[in-house]
Amino acid sequence: MTASDFTPSRDARVQWWKDTYPDRVTVFDDAERHGVMWNHQRIIEDFAASGEDYTLVVQDDAIPLEGWEDHLEQVMSVASRFPLSLCHFQKRGLKLWDRGICFGYATNCAWGQAIVYSRRFATDYLHTLRDLATIDPITWQRSDDGILVVHNLLTGNKSSFTTRALFDHADGHSTLGHLSKGRNPVATIETHPGEWTATETSHSLPITGTMQRAAKMVADYREQML
Repeated sequence: MTASDFTPSRDARVQWWKDTYPDRVTVFDDAERHGVMWNHQRIIEDFAASGEDYTLVVQDDAIPLEGWEDHLEQVMSVASRFPLSLCHFQKRGLKLWDRGICFGYATNCAWGQAIVYSRRFATDYLHTLRDLATIDPITWQRSDDGILVVHNLLTGNKSSFTTRALFDHADGHSTLGHLSKGRNPVATIETHPGEWTATETSHSLPITGTMQRAAKMVADYREQML
C-alpha cells in the first residue's frame, strides 16, 4: 500500500517487495492521491474476491524485521483473532510480552503498518468501508486502521496485535503529514526472542468520539436503508 513519489525511501521499499516476492506481492499505488481510504477499500475488495483465506497488508513505511516470515508462520499457527496487527508503537506490547503474553486484543488495538486480515472478517468489513465512503468520505478518506474500530464497534469484534512486532516503523513524515519519529516498537522479534503461544489478554486503547459517532452514523444509515 503506497502513494508513489512521496519519498525515495518509500519507493525503494516498495521496489524491494516487488523484487523479493515477485509472484506474491501486489502493489496498490495511490499515485493520483485519492486518499488512504480509497486505496484501503480497493485492497480489501481485491482480497475479498480472491478466495484466499488470509492476506497481509503492508504500508510503505513498514520495515520487515529479520526472520519476519518464519515468525509470521508461527504466529498464524496460534492466532485466533483478526485483523491481527504485526506492529505497534513504542512500549505498547512490552509489558504484555514480559508476562509471557503473545497477543493483546481489544476493540481498538491495530496499527496500520502491517495487518493480517482474514477472509471471514474482510467480507463483512467491506460493507462498512463502502458505507463510510458513501456517508462520510471526507472524515475517513485519511484513515484505514481507524475504520477497523468503527467496524468493531458495529459488530462486537475484537482486533488483536502481536506483543512483539514483526515490523519496524520508518521515521519521517507520513503521507498524512504526521511526524512518525519515535513510533518504533520496543519489543520486537529481534530484541525479544521466544516461542509463540496462543496466550492473549485484553489491552484497550482509547476509542475516540469520532469513531463512536461514525459507528452510530453507519448503524442509522443501515436502518434507513432497510
